[in-house]
Amino acid sequence: MTALLAKATALALVKRLVVNSSCRDGKSFTYNSNINIAVAIAMDGGLITPVLQDADKVDIYSLSRKWKELAKIIDDPKDLTF
Repeated sequence: MTALLAKATALALVKRLVVNSSCRDGKSFTYNSNINIAVAIAMDGGLITPVLQDADKVDIYSLSRKWKELAKIIDDPKDLTF
């Protein structure tokens, strides 16, 4: 379900690029070339936000596999350093 939501969000961002942009100087927008979707997950010590890279370009099956890989790492965070 998470991969499906990430894919739907990424495809919506492709259609509305301004939502995936930033305005740092108060005058002009910088459009990001990549659409990377972070999903917040609650843990005992706080939140962690794994990122699905290029979610607009990757097929739903690959996104789902990547999400499962990230979830395994999160389930056993002993090797995470930062």
